Amino acid sequence: MKKVQVKIWLLFMLLGTAFAVVSCEDENLNENSRRLTETDFVVLAANSDLFEIQTGRMASIKSSVTEVRDLGQHLVTDHTTSSNELKNLAELKKITIPDSLSEDKRVHRMRLSGLSGTAFDKDFVNTQIMAHDEAISLYEEAARELQDPDLKAFATKTLPQLRLHREHAVMVKAKTDTL
Repeated sequence: MKKVQVKIWLLFMLLGTAFAVVSCEDENLNENSRRLTETDFVVLAANSDLFEIQTGRMASIKSSVTEVRDLGQHLVTDHTTSSNELKNLAELKKITIPDSLSEDKRVHRMRLSGLSGTAFDKDFVNTQIMAHDEAISLYEEAARELQDPDLKAFATKTLPQLRLHREHAVMVKAKTDTL
């Protein structure tokens, strides 16, 4: 009789452990599968635009390489346009856009502002490639997952421009790598 009770107790222990493991896996799935919200997208996209505008202005003034200055000006022009369109959409959707950079973007901008010459040019181009990789991922996710048709359309429409910016930065990197 006692052996049966021990076996039943062990069975309950095993089932309890299995339930705990499954519960933890469900929580991890929910955390990892968190859907991109419209507010998240607008805030992150606005931050990305602001970063591109600020660092692009910096490049158009600080760089001694024509291709880097041109890339900087191109980013300012295009991201100002997309930023204005995003601001209009955000206003319609009652989403507040931050007026300053996030901490991580501010750190990158400050690092760039402390550089000059070839060091600036190389870091700027590498930063633009990385920043556009992040933006492309964000906009791809938004184009796939957002429920709001206007924001989804904006993301879809803006993606080709972001990819062109990245390609432009990669071409300029080929030039700055020879410096």
